[in-house]
Amino acid sequence: MMIRIALITSLLAITASQAFGNDADQSLEKARTALLSGDTATAERELAQSQGASDINDYDFLRGTLAVQQKDYDTAIAAFRAMLSRDPTLNRVRLDLAQAYYLKGDDIAATYHFRAAVAQGLPPEVAANVTKYLEDIRRRKRWDASMSLALAPDTNINAATTADSVTLFGLPFVLDPAAQKKSGIGVTGSAAGSYRFVVSDNVRLKMGAAGYATEYGNADYSDRNISANIGPVFVRGGDDEVGISAIASRRWFGGKGFTQSMGVRIEGQKTLSPRWMWSAGASWENRDYDAAQYDDYDGRVYTGYTSLTYALDAASLLQGSAALVREHTNLDALRAWQYIGGVNYYRENLWQRFAVGVGVQPALIRYDAPLLVFGKTRRDTQVDYRISLSNAYIDWWGFTPVVSYVHSDRYSNINLYTYHRDRGEIGIRRNF
Repeated sequence: MMIRIALITSLLAITASQAFGNDADQSLEKARTALLSGDTATAERELAQSQGASDINDYDFLRGTLAVQQKDYDTAIAAFRAMLSRDPTLNRVRLDLAQAYYLKGDDIAATYHFRAAVAQGLPPEVAANVTKYLEDIRRRKRWDASMSLALAPDTNINAATTADSVTLFGLPFVLDPAAQKKSGIGVTGSAAGSYRFVVSDNVRLKMGAAGYATEYGNADYSDRNISANIGPVFVRGGDDEVGISAIASRRWFGGKGFTQSMGVRIEGQKTLSPRWMWSAGASWENRDYDAAQYDDYDGRVYTGYTSLTYALDAASLLQGSAALVREHTNLDALRAWQYIGGVNYYRENLWQRFAVGVGVQPALIRYDAPLLVFGKTRRDTQVDYRISLSNAYIDWWGFTPVVSYVHSDRYSNINLYTYHRDRGEIGIRRNF
């Protein structure tokens, strides 16, 4: 499906208002004229003679435009990205870059730049055509894949207390060192993928799987998880969709089987306006622990969540989220409500192309009944703080390293469950 973006003006139609001072500038103007007349052979020849022209943006724009006409999308993408690296406010160029990615079939990058262009501001008719692009991307989408790998130093790999003693049945007991916090350096990685089979014009059958692992030198704290899902996805107007799926997961901790669960999830997303996007979901799972000693923890987990994202401009966004989790375990004292919030801010193209992300996630955990050994009903408050930093000038085959720091504080009315944790991550992300 070929969609043409209607533009108010075209850079190709700009003519020089002064005499060019060198042969490269004259060749550049000849290339522009040839492109306007559809003579790509002459345009290519003249562009080859115009390297070193006084306006490098003009040169890169014509080079990218010619490459799109010749279906050389990699060259076009390189040219348009070079322009945006010099000036991220060139919104017309961002649209051309998004279209080049779209024509190449790189829908993830195309979606990213289409949304960034809308956030920067577009005439209504142009924004409407961008919506058509996004709808077509959603309808033709088949594969979805992601992967991450990071080095992760951690001051509290077992999320344990810093307390030396704890009160049980009204008497103080000294904690075994094995129950206190331990530091370590681990490697964390994740991978996820899904495929959508076409059932009808508006219905897809989605099958997916994911895996996550954190490995430490001390295998007793290694954590691994795999999950799978299958179910229909209903594609609606624009790029909105809603899906329902059967889900299953398996977790190993310390090299041993830990939990297994099965359930159902419903989730969806909707574009409320060019700058606002809303997503929400709910799930039900039956969770079963392998070891008989954890039978009291077996039970059902109900989760509901929502998030709202606002694009402040082409380089920054703000996101708010909320979640409600109900753990209905076999033992009343382990049943709990979790109330979770979150605010995240992300900004690209700061000084020297740095990007920064900051976020805070508070949570309240309230249990139903007293724990017999403590004589109290547990009440926890947890806050996670995150900051990440990257620089787009560092580009390794399209990826950029990201350094992140996470600080967690959990406060409990039972000091055994109070802890503090600092984690670092050195990972990578795609450089758009």
